[in-house]
Amino acid sequence: MAQTHAFCTLCESKSVRAGLAFWGQPLSNRFIDQAQNDIPPVDIQLGLCVSCGVIQLATLPNIDDVRPIYNWLTYNEPEGHLDNVVEHLMPLLSQDANIIGATYKDETTLRRLSEKGFSKTEVIDYKQLKMPYGLETIQYALSDKVEALYADMPEKSADLLIARHIIEHAHRAKVMLSNLSSLVKDGGLLVLEFPESSALLNKKNYPFLWEEHISYFTEDDCQTLADAINAELIGQYRYPYAYEDSMVIVLRINHTPNKGEKAVQSANVSKKSCLLNEFEQSFNTEKQRWQDRLAAVNAQGKKVTVFGAGHLSIKFINFFELGEYIDCVVDDNTNKVGSYMPGSHVPIVASESVSADSHPYCISTLSPESKKRVLQLNDYLKSGVELIDAFNSRDDVL
Repeated sequence: MAQTHAFCTLCESKSVRAGLAFWGQPLSNRFIDQAQNDIPPVDIQLGLCVSCGVIQLATLPNIDDVRPIYNWLTYNEPEGHLDNVVEHLMPLLSQDANIIGATYKDETTLRRLSEKGFSKTEVIDYKQLKMPYGLETIQYALSDKVEALYADMPEKSADLLIARHIIEHAHRAKVMLSNLSSLVKDGGLLVLEFPESSALLNKKNYPFLWEEHISYFTEDDCQTLADAINAELIGQYRYPYAYEDSMVIVLRINHTPNKGEKAVQSANVSKKSCLLNEFEQSFNTEKQRWQDRLAAVNAQGKKVTVFGAGHLSIKFINFFELGEYIDCVVDDNTNKVGSYMPGSHVPIVASESVSADSHPYCISTLSPESKKRVLQLNDYLKSGVELIDAFNSRDDVL
């Protein structure tokens, strides 16, 4: 790993030691026509804060570059565990609790709470932000001047504030946490959900690194997140999924200033350092494995597709340099069909244009949960293709 050179997004120390890097990667929220080749490049370099132990990107993308140019891009998060999350929260709330969702990703949790009789729910309105925008702009707003963003939302008014899958996108996580907690009453609750990244690292799923995903928290970071804003960690729940678990933590907010210094998390740092070193050292082996596998298929005169034209498939093709082995990417989003994948220029086609006869091998970038559903509906996947998973799953979840 390289020299310490960047500021930590959570503890704000200048202690981020840089490691595995993918330089000059095309942005994942752009799709190109054949003549276009001017997608802004972004550097993706993984690092470790040797003060608090949080794994994060050592190089941060420019917000204006990653802001989407389309209004149809969406990202989905797993929700199979949300009923259980609500069951944990209900005993902590009065029936007239004021409940706030930080982003649109919290609407489904608020709906579940409403169905349980909690009627005072709302989501922060980002009406002042210029469309189109995504989480990259929301995280920036949540880390900016809180009083301007929430002009019509009284400070310290929430009994519960829920923020699912936003803290990992924060360029200034500590500031975001402080701003969110300022909307919560003293003694109120802040609930964070984020992808638990241990499986990503242990299973060597490199394509899950993404310019919009800044921090790669693990279960070991739950207390560190609480300490960042002098909150009490009163609950933590880990929900298993095949590629990334969902981690939910419940923090009790304490608005009394804390003047004490937090100790360096030496055990966490040591554990993460070993994990990152192994992750970095294994990359070339994983890359060569995929190239050899697809070259062997091509040598038999057989064509390969990738199913799904999202940021995971973009990183899968570009990180492992697989563009020459893949004939096309299959996606039935009409906004993407006819375009080309950024970086590799692999064409994006509708599933009706391919079959098991023409393209007998298909690499799936779908989660196992999504794959079960799509397999029942998609004629190409039902036509007898050999389906290969792009990522390594947790064995205990399959």
